[in-house]
Amino acid sequence: MPPDTLASPPVPVPRAVTRAMRAQVRSMAGRMETAIMDEVPHYGADPDRYRDDILTLCRLAVLVFLRILETGRPSGRREVAMVEQIATGVARLGEPLEPLLHALRIGARVGWQDTMAAALDQPGVVPAQMLMVAGQVFEYIDQLSSRIAETYALQVEQEARARAMSETALFEEVLAGRAVQAGGDRRLVAQPRVALAVATGGPDRAAAARAADTVAARLRGRLPHAIAGQRHGLGVWLLPRDPLPQLLEECARGEDAGFGISRVGDDVPLARAVDEAVEAARFGLERRTEGAPPLIEYAAFHVYPALRADPGSLARYQHALLGPLAAKPRLLQALRAYFESGRSSAAAAARLGLHRQSVIYRLRRAGEVLGLDLTDPETAFRLEAALRAAPAGETSPA
Repeated sequence: MPPDTLASPPVPVPRAVTRAMRAQVRSMAGRMETAIMDEVPHYGADPDRYRDDILTLCRLAVLVFLRILETGRPSGRREVAMVEQIATGVARLGEPLEPLLHALRIGARVGWQDTMAAALDQPGVVPAQMLMVAGQVFEYIDQLSSRIAETYALQVEQEARARAMSETALFEEVLAGRAVQAGGDRRLVAQPRVALAVATGGPDRAAAARAADTVAARLRGRLPHAIAGQRHGLGVWLLPRDPLPQLLEECARGEDAGFGISRVGDDVPLARAVDEAVEAARFGLERRTEGAPPLIEYAAFHVYPALRADPGSLARYQHALLGPLAAKPRLLQALRAYFESGRSSAAAAARLGLHRQSVIYRLRRAGEVLGLDLTDPETAFRLEAALRAAPAGETSPA
């Protein structure tokens, strides 16, 4: 429904009431302002900053009331445009929407209280008539609130789109090592030394996307000078130095997320570091355990992405080494838990919810089935590499 139409027929009130209201325009706006400053903490906490804007909104609210009272119809396009301008300005400043809508509701309440007081002072005003007017007033306030919310959301979306386009352009320019436009001046952005990638998961793609948005918003607040972009479907942040693990823990709290990091060097250009960080982040998400999401350094775990680089050879390697355990998932599970627990049978038992002796027995049986000595360092390394290179969740070799 358009914001300047009402579902119910117009019901103007007696002129005596509107004349009394016109004499109180300033005082009504003042009472609205006082109530809003008292009842909306966001505005009351910094009255010098918000008073002028709130007073403008209050005067507009009074005009809305007067128009409805005099004609039975809401404000015209001019007043609606003013409301949209206010909502747009609030969004551009990064201000929250709810305090504005709260202020509108308070203004409506105070305005209606003043309207009823003026009406009760006039003879011949029928209470039933005022109830019909009340319906019109608050119906329009609802429409006005909707228009404010729509305008605010549209502006936020436009701002986000423009920022994303700007960030994407900056990200690509920095990767190419070129100067970028910033603040109207041509300047050279300092070459980042670290690439940080974020991988997120969840029960479905929508959940993973929501987690990615949440973590990205937190990182943006904690790393305001980082350069953000996208690579291979993951968010990537270019940084001048290593991020603090605690900061990453806070940004990922409550989300299914893994971080990957790679450093730029003489033999690792920025573009390659970005790709390496993405690989590490995906590996970190797969290996995520209880507690803080892992920060995987590509240099420390590159052997596993390297093995995955040739899927055919990896599959043959895994089949040749682990094939005899394909029909024995419990033994394979124990072997995987053993390596993922730092080669500790006690830690593996705790991970699997088994007695330590049960894990030791399964490991011994796995060695017998494979015909391998698990205490041999070279054998243990090859087994661990084959298991860790497989995506998490796989319980049988290729």
